[in-house]
Amino acid sequence: MNRKSNRSRGQIAVILAVVLPVVVGVVALGADFAVMYFNWVQLQKAADSAALAGAGYLPNDTNGAKNAAITYAKLNGEPSDPAPTVTVDGSAFPTWVQVQLSRQVPYSFGRALGLTTATLNVTAKAGITSVNGTYGGSHTLPLWIDCPAGLSTCPGATGTQITLGNTVYGPGNWGLLQLPGMANSNGKPYFENIVSNGWSSNNPANVVVADPTGTPGCAPGPSCVQVDTGNASLQGAAAGVQARINQGLSQYPGDSATSFDPNNPRVVEIPIVNSTGVTGGSSSVPILGFAEVWINSVVGSTMTFTFITSNSPGGVPGGTSTTCTPGNSGPCLVVLEQ
Repeated sequence: MNRKSNRSRGQIAVILAVVLPVVVGVVALGADFAVMYFNWVQLQKAADSAALAGAGYLPNDTNGAKNAAITYAKLNGEPSDPAPTVTVDGSAFPTWVQVQLSRQVPYSFGRALGLTTATLNVTAKAGITSVNGTYGGSHTLPLWIDCPAGLSTCPGATGTQITLGNTVYGPGNWGLLQLPGMANSNGKPYFENIVSNGWSSNNPANVVVADPTGTPGCAPGPSCVQVDTGNASLQGAAAGVQARINQGLSQYPGDSATSFDPNNPRVVEIPIVNSTGVTGGSSSVPILGFAEVWINSVVGSTMTFTFITSNSPGGVPGGTSTTCTPGNSGPCLVVLEQ
């Protein structure tokens, strides 16, 4: 009996000696791969932001496009990353910027298997186009400016100071919009991320089209979107606006509401709506147009802006051209193509 028991224990020890190193190795490589994935995500975001920043200078300023892409790639990358490769459309009417980034990520546990470093490569391409609506971009925010009287007198003349609170619905207050493609989330981190980075969508179905004739009680669609009333969402949006101010002060310290770089994150595009009758999160509001504004400050839930201009549907804040396709006039829209 004891002889059989001893034999069983010996067999288990042999099995563990064979299997345990394999299990430990798989878990260790899994940790390395998780680090690789995290770095890949960060690298792809850096490439996307760089491409969008560069495309904002097209079609008029190809040198500015390249320099902006390089600047943003370095700002969002690691100091040890190789220099970015930026390619600008060389045609007579340049419409796109492509950014390629790479990063060497060392293995930690994989060294036991002879693995030292992995090379990550990402590519992002952004371009400009003229459309009847907007798919967003790094400057488009899911906030609103309430103008129930219509666009003829609201938000006002260029340079008008706009102060918006968040105590009730109606003129003089701001709110949040559930723009197409956004998650139905009332979380603070989600809205902080959306506002600090801008709303955008590559899905052709997720377009927002301004309709100056829109009226309250409209059916949800491209020109009528649902509002978000969650307190956590509102707090996240305010934090996102503050993040844009901080980034603008850091990267463009000499800019102002009357003289700014088109890529300054303090220059944003906000939908103009008529929120008459809004009582809660189940309400929808018509999108009348888009206001290009300069973010002055955010204190608590009160935001102040300087009105720059009203954009046609699809307008891009600070754009360098009003022609985005040869022979056609209209505002430029910057979109990720790849």
